[in-house]
Amino acid sequence: MLLVGTHDRRLDDKHRLALPAQFRPHFGDQCYLARGRKKCVDIISTDDFERVGQQLLEAVGRGEISENKLMAIAASAVLVSIDKQGRIVVEERLRDYAGLTAEQSVILSGRFDRFQIWTPERFAPLDADGTDDIAEDDR
Repeated sequence: MLLVGTHDRRLDDKHRLALPAQFRPHFGDQCYLARGRKKCVDIISTDDFERVGQQLLEAVGRGEISENKLMAIAASAVLVSIDKQGRIVVEERLRDYAGLTAEQSVILSGRFDRFQIWTPERFAPLDADGTDDIAEDDR
């Protein structure tokens, strides 16, 4: 299943976030949260996270990424349960990294292989730059 779309969400007072209903079966009962690029939080299925972890280990072995980066990604990752309402809890370390606060509007953005949680302020310029790149594409 490809994880796509832009979904307006809100972190509740317990720092929970509801996943879009149509994508919940992809994740099952658990998923991983980890630091993402450009100060977002990645939401990755357990199967995909294991695949990505193996790719990162191989990239370190080839000298393509540093062990420090590998360590930081692994240290930031947390396995979370998805409750019966399809919600996950975003822990404090990840909220701090991405600038997320309780009862805040957030953007849940698909990236085909994962969702990313963004503050609207961080997401807007990245979305605009990507849209410009599409418009300028020569294909």
